[in-house]
Amino acid sequence: MPVGLVLPSDPNLTVPPPHYAKATQGVKDFGVVETKDWRELNRQVNPQAAGGGTGGMPGMNGMGDKRDAGGR
Repeated sequence: MPVGLVLPSDPNLTVPPPHYAKATQGVKDFGVVETKDWRELNRQVNPQAAGGGTGGMPGMNGMGDKRDAGGR
């Protein structure tokens, strides 16, 4: 067990100096990009599901068949 935990009030104990770290250290710059169609983005992530709809999902009974208009 570290001595500092056993004798926290001992004035003779040495401690390492604190180190400075920027609050933004490691932050990536995500610039502004143009918006894209969410359906196309989904196809890029999972091309096997590009057929759309809920076919094959138990209990869905054809909700959103083939061409989902995104609520339009």
